[in-house]
Amino acid sequence: LQALLDAGSAEKSEAADAESIELIFALAKRMLENNQFSGAKRWEEELARREGPEGTLWRYCRGRRLAAAAKGTNDAEFAEAERALAELKKIRPSWSRGFLLEAAIQERRGRLEDAADAYRNAIQSGCRELAVDEKLLALLYRLGRYAEAERRLAEMQDRAAGCTALTAQEISLAAGQG
Repeated sequence: LQALLDAGSAEKSEAADAESIELIFALAKRMLENNQFSGAKRWEEELARREGPEGTLWRYCRGRRLAAAAKGTNDAEFAEAERALAELKKIRPSWSRGFLLEAAIQERRGRLEDAADAYRNAIQSGCRELAVDEKLLALLYRLGRYAEAERRLAEMQDRAAGCTALTAQEISLAAGQG
């Protein structure tokens, strides 16, 4: 009986740890979205402590932080972000977050076509964040690929029927078209 209780306790502990890692990751992402790099670094370090040297969430956060914080694409921080991406691609080659890091790096380099491809790959790899669809949509408009943007918007509508954020996106796009 004690062995069963211990096993159940261990499972609960693992579940709680997994939940806390997801929460920490969410906090790190929020900091990154708001360009709060020192706060993001703190959560990234906590993820690294919990995930260990083979972790992917902390590598993703590190890459995103360094790519965004670098003064330019020839900066040492930017090169480190690219190394983080290469490591992620080795560990999890089809991970949607790896594609998101690739998109951020390509966008920062001004390679908008490559960034759009990476966002597309992230979505095809299972990323369902509306913000990612919005980034891809904005890139497609910047690239003058209006027909593809319209198709993507229709796909977004199918996936997120009734989402008020999508309605706001439609209004924004319609206003931009004049």
